[in-house]
This record gives sequence, structure tokens and C-alpha cells, in this order.
Amino acid sequence: MSHGNFLISSHPLKYFSIESSNPNEDNIMVNFLINSVGFTKEAAITTLSKVPSLKSTKNPESVINIFKQFNLDNTHIKDIIFYAPQILTCNPNKTLEPKIKVFLENGFSRSDLVQLTKANPSLLRYGLHTRIIPVLNLIRTFVTNDEQAVEVMRKAAWLFCDFCASFDNVSANLLQLRIRGLSNDQIVRLITHHRWVVTLDPLTFERKLVWIVEELGIPEHSKMFVHGLCTITRLKESTIENKLKILSDYGWSEEEIAKFVRTNPVNLSYSEAKIRRWLDFFMNELGYTSTYLSSSTCLLSCSLEKRVKPRYKVFSILKEKKLVGSKPSLSGLVNFSEVKFLKFLNQFENELPGLAKTYTSSITETQRFA
Repeated sequence: MSHGNFLISSHPLKYFSIESSNPNEDNIMVNFLINSVGFTKEAAITTLSKVPSLKSTKNPESVINIFKQFNLDNTHIKDIIFYAPQILTCNPNKTLEPKIKVFLENGFSRSDLVQLTKANPSLLRYGLHTRIIPVLNLIRTFVTNDEQAVEVMRKAAWLFCDFCASFDNVSANLLQLRIRGLSNDQIVRLITHHRWVVTLDPLTFERKLVWIVEELGIPEHSKMFVHGLCTITRLKESTIENKLKILSDYGWSEEEIAKFVRTNPVNLSYSEAKIRRWLDFFMNELGYTSTYLSSSTCLLSCSLEKRVKPRYKVFSILKEKKLVGSKPSLSGLVNFSEVKFLKFLNQFENELPGLAKTYTSSITETQRFA
């Protein structure tokens, strides 16, 4: 990767904040990065501004030599230094050499090392035996190849950053998930996308797992279990119970409520106000039954103002003109993409000119009065 495009100003030198009693020292360091690994002048200035204490080329030369010993080319070295300038101040033999060796021996390529440093500039400054190796071993437990390991490390740089506070919790929680039968893919997704889930205190985490199975009725083998876990760990149990009570207040049976949660637990993440508006519209205005709605839980994820009400309006026109029968249903049309729904409307343009315009106008209208 060339850093020739990293222009920080038309006058980049005014951002060069390295303080020096001897201006020649600045030029020496800039020229060193330019000549040693091919930095542009602008990129060299930007990089050195982040390590203002660096006055000599002695340590940087040793750092670069270590990288070259491991056959990293100038482009790799330049990128690593640009993303992690503090590396220039590291002890090359004690700090860098053993860590680079571990990564390369574990199947990571030179390019992988660049990507990992970009995602986590402090990577090569963490303790080898206290952080890097434990994290590597944990990730290797749930992936099958080097490419997956790199991807997880890139997306879950927090595993290193929060090591002291959460690593033991993470290990214990992931073990619980494995014991309960979750797949490696599900566990990796939690690590990379839902860190708040796996960093819980293990006792709290276990109680949440039990609550999802026993109180919400979502078994571990269900595809919805992870969705339930991600939702439940963000909410207090009292908050969830309040939302379930709303359904009960609208006449839903325990079986219907259980189905509503089991088939799409994400619905519990919506506010009480949204759930009430949803129930008022579908049950009180349109006359839908709780039995029907408990089987059409994806409707709740759709905006009433932007999608449901505008589509219901034109759907009602089509039904009134007897241009549609029992199919498609409103719930089916609500789940259409915008492109697909407009294509559906266009087939009635001869019978009802301007129907699509009526639809788009109703979106603006319902949003204005929302």
C-alpha cells in the first residue's frame, strides 16, 4: 500500500509537531523513513508526529532490520509503521522478534500481520505470554483455518484490549456455549459482533442461558437461540416481563406469547410504546387476531409509518377494486423489498393509473403525522 495519498494539508509541515532543539533532527528522521522503506514525505511527517520523543534513527533501524529478518518487504514494514508508529520505539529483540515469530509460526502471513496491526495498532506491544498466546489459543479453538483466525482477530481486537478485565469471563462463557451445543460459527459470531454477550460475569451469563430456555422457551438447538441471547443480555428481566404483560393485556394467550418470543426473540428489543402502537393498529384498527399475529412476528420489525400503513393503504384500494384476492396477504406485502413492492404495484397501472404515486405520497403523509 502506498501512502502517497495521505496528504494532511497543502502545507503538511505545519502539522509536524515533533519538537526539537535542532531542526536538522527532524529532517534526519523524515529522510530516514523516506530512504529506508519508501515513505512519502507527507506520510513520514504524519507518522513521526505521533512519536515526538523519537530523536535518533538507531532504534528504528534495529526495528526495521528485525522485520526484514522475517522477510517482510518494504511495503509491509512501511504499512505497519504507519498504522503503529510506536513500534519504532519498541525493543526490537525482546519485544518484537518473539512476537513476530509466534504469528508467522502460527500460519499468519506477512500481509496478515499488516492487517492485524491496522485493526489493532497496539498488537505487537502486548505481552507475548500474558495476552497474545492465550488469545491465539482461544481463537484457534473455534476456527478451522488461518484465514478465519485472522478474520476473528481483526474483528475482535477488543480481546487484547480488555484482556485483564474480561478474558477469563470470555473463556468461561464460550465453554458454556460449547457445552450447550452451539456451533463454532455461532460462537465466532458472538465474539466478533456481540462482545457484550460473552464478557458478562459467568454466573450472570449462565443464569441468562437458563432463563432463555426455561422462561422464554427457546432451546439451545434453535436458530433463534443466539438472537435470544443477544437480545436478553441487553435487557433487564423486569423489562422483558413488562413487554410480555402488554401482550397479555391485549388478550394474548400464554401459548401465543411463547410463540411470539420463540419465533423471533428480537421483538423483545422494541420499546413498549412501539409494541402498543403495533398492537393498536393491527388488532384494534385492522381486526387481526392474536393467533395470526403470533405467527407473523416479523411485522413488528417493520416501521408502521414508513412501510406498514402506506402499503396497507394501497392494498386496501386493490381489495376494494377486487384486483387482488386472499393472496398476497398484507403481511407478505409488508415483507417485500421496496423495489419488489413497486414492481407489484406497477402491474395494476392500467386499471389504477397513479397507484405507485399514491403509495409514495402516503409514505410522506404518514411520516408527517407520526
